[in-house]
Amino acid sequence: MPAGSVGQGLSEVYSEAILDHARNPRWAAPIDRPYSAGDAVNPFCGDEAHVRLASGGKSVDGLCMQTVGCSINRAAGSMIAETLCGIPLADAASLAADYRILLAGGELAPNRREALGQLVLMETVRRFPVRIKCAMLSLTAVEQALGSAR
Repeated sequence: MPAGSVGQGLSEVYSEAILDHARNPRWAAPIDRPYSAGDAVNPFCGDEAHVRLASGGKSVDGLCMQTVGCSINRAAGSMIAETLCGIPLADAASLAADYRILLAGGELAPNRREALGQLVLMETVRRFPVRIKCAMLSLTAVEQALGSAR
């Protein structure tokens, strides 16, 4: 491997959109009366993801995603929240499953990739297996919250 290639490859992970989400997380404000909650912590690095989800039983009516830790964790949480807010619960569960497939290296149909929105940018994280957990932490919290919302 040529000198500097790991650093250069890692810089590709930090696209402008990912850095923007990490610096300016969306959907971080607390919501009134959350319907369900999910929490995930990575004990190895201390990253955290906490989601509060408001739902009338049919759709994600409100969402608060609060993350602590590295840029990948914070950006993924923000992108996940932005993608899920306002959609039906069944679609939210499908998108969560698609994001898990994307990060695991699986193939998605073009329309499923498109539905992920900016989350497809996290695909670059797959090149750095140690960072996949960072990109998945918020998803773990969301899946927990969606499980109790159904």
